[in-house]
Amino acid sequence: MKRKFRTTLFLIVLFVLTTTSLFGDPPSFDASNITVITQNTGPGGSLVVGSVVRVTVADLHNLQAAGFTSATCDFSQFGGPANQVMTKITNEPGFGEW
Repeated sequence: MKRKFRTTLFLIVLFVLTTTSLFGDPPSFDASNITVITQNTGPGGSLVVGSVVRVTVADLHNLQAAGFTSATCDFSQFGGPANQVMTKITNEPGFGEW
Protein backbone atom coordinates (compact mmCIF):
# COMPACT_ATOMS: atom_id res chain seq x y z
CA MET A 1 0.00 0.00 0.00
CA LYS A 2 2.84 2.39 0.86
CA ARG A 3 4.47 1.73 -2.48
CA LYS A 4 1.30 2.62 -4.41
CA PHE A 5 0.92 5.81 -2.38
CA ARG A 6 4.55 6.82 -2.97
CA THR A 7 4.30 6.07 -6.67
CA THR A 8 1.08 8.07 -6.97
CA LEU A 9 2.56 10.97 -5.02
CA PHE A 10 5.69 10.91 -7.18
CA LEU A 11 3.60 11.01 -10.37
CA ILE A 12 1.52 13.92 -9.05
CA VAL A 13 4.64 15.91 -8.14
CA LEU A 14 6.18 15.13 -11.53
CA PHE A 15 2.98 16.25 -13.28
CA VAL A 16 2.87 19.53 -11.33
CA LEU A 17 6.53 20.30 -12.08
CA THR A 18 6.09 19.51 -15.77
CA THR A 19 2.94 21.60 -16.04
CA THR A 20 4.55 24.52 -14.26
CA SER A 21 7.54 24.54 -16.57
CA LEU A 22 5.45 24.14 -19.73
CA PHE A 23 2.87 26.78 -18.91
CA GLY A 24 5.07 29.30 -17.09
CA ASP A 25 5.05 32.95 -18.10
CA PRO A 26 6.80 33.47 -21.41
CA PRO A 27 8.93 36.59 -21.71
CA SER A 28 6.49 39.46 -22.07
CA PHE A 29 7.41 43.09 -22.29
CA ASP A 30 6.44 46.19 -24.22
CA ALA A 31 8.04 49.54 -24.98
CA SER A 32 7.72 50.65 -21.34
CA ASN A 33 10.17 47.87 -20.36
CA ILE A 34 12.87 49.06 -22.79
CA THR A 35 15.25 51.89 -21.88
CA VAL A 36 17.74 53.43 -24.31
CA ILE A 37 20.50 55.77 -23.12
CA THR A 38 23.02 57.46 -25.43
CA GLN A 39 26.46 58.70 -24.42
CA ASN A 40 29.12 60.71 -26.27
CA THR A 41 26.64 62.10 -28.79
CA GLY A 42 27.37 64.80 -31.33
CA PRO A 43 25.72 68.21 -31.79
CA GLY A 44 21.97 68.11 -31.24
CA GLY A 45 22.18 64.63 -29.72
CA SER A 46 23.03 62.94 -33.03
CA LEU A 47 25.02 59.71 -33.00
CA VAL A 48 28.58 60.02 -34.21
CA VAL A 49 31.60 57.72 -34.35
CA GLY A 50 32.38 56.81 -30.74
CA SER A 51 28.81 57.27 -29.48
CA VAL A 52 27.56 54.63 -27.07
CA VAL A 53 23.97 53.35 -27.12
CA ARG A 54 22.94 51.32 -24.07
CA VAL A 55 19.72 49.30 -24.33
CA THR A 56 18.15 47.78 -21.21
CA VAL A 57 15.17 45.40 -21.29
CA ALA A 58 13.32 44.27 -18.15
CA ASP A 59 10.88 41.35 -18.03
CA LEU A 60 9.56 41.51 -14.48
CA HIS A 61 7.20 38.56 -15.01
CA ASN A 62 9.96 36.15 -15.94
CA LEU A 63 12.89 36.57 -13.54
CA GLN A 64 15.24 33.87 -14.79
CA ALA A 65 18.97 33.95 -15.13
CA ALA A 66 19.95 34.21 -18.79
CA GLY A 67 16.35 35.04 -19.74
CA PHE A 68 17.57 37.20 -22.61
CA THR A 69 20.21 35.68 -24.81
CA SER A 70 20.87 38.32 -27.48
CA ALA A 71 19.78 41.56 -29.08
CA THR A 72 20.29 42.88 -32.58
CA CYS A 73 20.17 46.31 -34.22
CA ASP A 74 19.09 47.23 -37.73
CA PHE A 75 21.39 49.88 -39.23
CA SER A 76 20.25 49.32 -42.84
CA GLN A 77 18.60 52.73 -43.07
CA PHE A 78 22.03 54.25 -42.42
CA GLY A 79 23.81 52.03 -44.95
CA GLY A 80 25.03 49.58 -42.30
CA PRO A 81 24.24 45.94 -41.54
CA ALA A 82 20.60 44.91 -41.14
CA ASN A 83 21.29 42.48 -38.30
CA GLN A 84 24.13 43.71 -36.06
CA VAL A 85 24.51 41.63 -32.88
CA MET A 86 24.95 43.80 -29.78
CA THR A 87 27.42 43.01 -26.98
CA LYS A 88 25.72 41.89 -23.75
CA ILE A 89 27.01 43.57 -20.59
CA THR A 90 24.83 42.09 -17.85
CA ASN A 91 23.07 38.82 -17.12
CA GLU A 92 20.87 39.62 -14.13
CA PRO A 93 17.69 37.52 -13.82
CA GLY A 94 14.89 39.19 -15.78
CA PHE A 95 17.15 41.84 -17.30
CA GLY A 96 19.10 42.14 -20.50
CA GLU A 97 21.53 44.99 -21.01
CA TRP A 98 23.48 45.60 -24.20
